[in-house]
Amino acid sequence: MAAKLVTLDITNTCIRIVSSVGHHYSRAVQNYGVHLDPSQLDKAFYVMFKKMNEELPNFGREHNITSQDWWQKIVSGTFAAVGMKQEGIAQQIGDKLYTDFAGPQNWEVYPDVIPTLQTLKQKGLVLGVISNFDERLKPILRSLKIADLFDFTLASYEVGLCKPDPRLFQLALKMAQVRADQAIHVGDNFELDYKAAGAVGMRSLLLTRKDTLLKTTEPASCITTLTEVIDVCIG
Repeated sequence: MAAKLVTLDITNTCIRIVSSVGHHYSRAVQNYGVHLDPSQLDKAFYVMFKKMNEELPNFGREHNITSQDWWQKIVSGTFAAVGMKQEGIAQQIGDKLYTDFAGPQNWEVYPDVIPTLQTLKQKGLVLGVISNFDERLKPILRSLKIADLFDFTLASYEVGLCKPDPRLFQLALKMAQVRADQAIHVGDNFELDYKAAGAVGMRSLLLTRKDTLLKTTEPASCITTLTEVIDVCIG
C-alpha cells in the first residue's frame, strides 16, 4: 500500500539541541559567578527529566501546573543535585532558559530534514508532527523555518495526549483522512515512536542517527538518515 501520510517525531529526529542541555545550564549560571561542570549538569538534568515525566507526565498538564512551572522544577532540581542551593538564582535562570528554548538559538535542524520534507511534499504526501512537547513547539518550528513544511503539528501538551497513547496517532490519521496502512511514522524512540505507531497499524521506522541498531527491532525497520524515508515512501 502506497504511503499517503508521514508523521515525524521532532526532538532528535528533525531538530536537536545545540551542544548539550548541561552546556546551556552551565553558561546561564556563569552569569551569577557560579561555575558548574556541564557534564554533571547534563547527568542531573536527565535524572530530573525522567523523574518529572513519571510523576507529572505531559509537562504537568493534568496536574494543573503550567509547562513553565514544570520546567522550573527541573531546573531547580538539576542545580540542587549538583550542589547549588540558591533557589532565587535557579528561578531567574529557569525563566531565562524557558524563553531561550522557545527560540532558534538553542536548536538546530538536521541537514537532511529540509531536503527530505520538501521532496515528500512535492510527491504529494501529507506531513505531520507527533511530538511529546509543550506549547512552544510551533513557535520553535516557525523560528527554525520548517513549520510550513508540515500540514499539521500535534504537540502533546496542547492536545492533552502524549505518546505512546494510541489516540494521538489515531488523531493524526483522522486529520490526514487516511487509513493506518497508508501511514508511516518516523522517530528515534523505540517505545514512544516505533512500537506505539505500530500498535495502531502504521508502518514504523526507527531513526538511529548513530551507528547502532536496537536488537529489539528488525534491521529493515531502522534507518540512519531521514533521507531514507524517501525510498520507503516513493521507491
